[in-house]
Order: sequence, then structure tokens, then C-alpha cells
Amino acid sequence: MHLTPFLIALLIFIVYFPKKARSAPLLYYHLYCLVFYLPHPDFISRRENDSNDGSTWESAKRTISAAFEDAGVCTRIWIAEGRYEECGFKLLQAMEVYGGFRGTENNLQERTSGARTIISADASPAFDNSYSSTCPLTSALIQDICFKDSKQGVIRNFFANVSILNLSLIHISEPTRLDVI
Repeated sequence: MHLTPFLIALLIFIVYFPKKARSAPLLYYHLYCLVFYLPHPDFISRRENDSNDGSTWESAKRTISAAFEDAGVCTRIWIAEGRYEECGFKLLQAMEVYGGFRGTENNLQERTSGARTIISADASPAFDNSYSSTCPLTSALIQDICFKDSKQGVIRNFFANVSILNLSLIHISEPTRLDVI
């Protein structure tokens, strides 16, 4: 390993994240991702096919499930607008899941309002990391997702630091819950 990328990643982390937001586990995972993975997003679009590799919008996977099957730590998943009737996604270390894309963007800042990513989960919560307390998830992000017509709780989160931003809940059957322990 070259020391230069590590020092650059450390400097970016220290400057970018305020002191209160930094924690030791989070610091280590994000530095690990920056130095070793330099992740590119995995793309998902209702217009494409699950046999694609998901490396661009043109070769996007069709379902969220297919992207999660191929995902590893430090994975970024970008989901194009549309309705996805899927559930049971297992969050991994330092995973970032973003919705609200039109399917042409090259970076997060290019997203515009109006593109809505909708997930309807019938059988189980859409995102569920309650499967392992022996190796707990220490950081993950879910942003710009709308949960609509779900019959189960939408996010089950135990023993983890999961940031949830710009979440919408529409027509969710009782009992609605965001399990956070």
C-alpha cells in the first residue's frame, strides 16, 4: 500500500466531517473504503436487465435485489426513479443507498427534485440488518427513498449506525415501524 492515498483520504475525512460526527469505527471504515475500494456506484433502473453488470446507467441492473446480491462492503447503490416491489435487503458495512435519480446523472449533485424512487415491501421490511448481532453493522446510509403501500415495517435496524435522510412514508399499513435499537 502506498502511503500517499492513505494520507489524502485521512485529510479529506478530517476536513469533510465535523469533529462531532467522527467516531473511531466510522473513521476506519470510510478510510478503508477510500484507500482500497474507491467505490463507483452500482446502478439500478427499471428500464434495464439484471444480467447487466450495473457499472453505468446503460448497463444498470433492473432490480434492487440483484444489486444487493453482488454488493460488498463500501458499495454505493444508485436507484433510478420508478416503483420497486421488493424487500429484505441486507445492509453491509459502509454501504450507501441513494434514490431519486432520473437515470442520466454522473454524480449525486446532478439529481433534481421530481424523480421519485418508490419501494413497496409486502413480505418483510425493505431494509433489514437484524440478521446479525455478532458482527454488527457500524455505518450505512439510506437517502431519498419513498416507501409506499408497504404492509410490513419498512426498516428494521438493530445494533447499527444507519443514517436515514429524506425518507417518505405513504399509505403504509399498520403497524408502521422503523425499528431502531
